[in-house]
Amino acid sequence: MDSIKKLSFEDFSNENGFTFWWSTDLCAMLNYSDLKSFEKVIERGRRAIEGAGIDPYINIILENREVDGKSIRDFKLSRFACYIIIMNASSSKPEVATAQSYFAQKARELELIHQDREQIDRIVIRDELAAGNKSLSSVAKNAGVINYAYFQQAGFRGLYKHV
Repeated sequence: MDSIKKLSFEDFSNENGFTFWWSTDLCAMLNYSDLKSFEKVIERGRRAIEGAGIDPYINIILENREVDGKSIRDFKLSRFACYIIIMNASSSKPEVATAQSYFAQKARELELIHQDREQIDRIVIRDELAAGNKSLSSVAKNAGVINYAYFQQAGFRGLYKHV
């Protein structure tokens, strides 16, 4: 028996200068009966985006497109718009609950990446500071400084304009 790959949210993405999803695809993924009923959810998402002070019209773009030789009304949705729309969809639908879980997991992964980046930045800065201090000590030694504590204290006083 052939195994059938279950399509993921990412499988429905499109690329045209930016990554987007069609609202008709998202509507089907979330098991809404038609786009007309799903447009209420899109509108709640649009209001939430606008309420956050973000331009909803760069995240939700109304467009007519050809599907099976017919021109249909559809929306191009950014990843952010998909997230907000899914969070405003009916969580009583198992498909919506799964999608909400997916985005919660992605948000956590992003948090961990950000945390790791901050730790890496901290280590890099610490190493740069240590290298700078070694270089300063070497230059001070070559200049004849004997009392490094006094030398460093004088540097701090100069830095903070204390006499």
